[in-house]
Amino acid sequence: MLAAYRANLGRGCESVREIILEDIRRFSEMGASSYVDDLTEALYMFDEEAIVNAYPHWRSMSIPSIGH
Repeated sequence: MLAAYRANLGRGCESVREIILEDIRRFSEMGASSYVDDLTEALYMFDEEAIVNAYPHWRSMSIPSIGH
């Protein structure tokens, strides 16, 4: 599913994100909760990829545990 959205990256990351959000709204209004769940997961993965691509040095960072 995410691959179909990646095909629109020529429009920019923010545009692709808006397309996904609009699809979530539309399918939510239709009551297609399973599809909304899938789209929400696709949005999460898209955002994660966008952050990693924007800040590649974060890949090598270790995140300390808090309170353990």
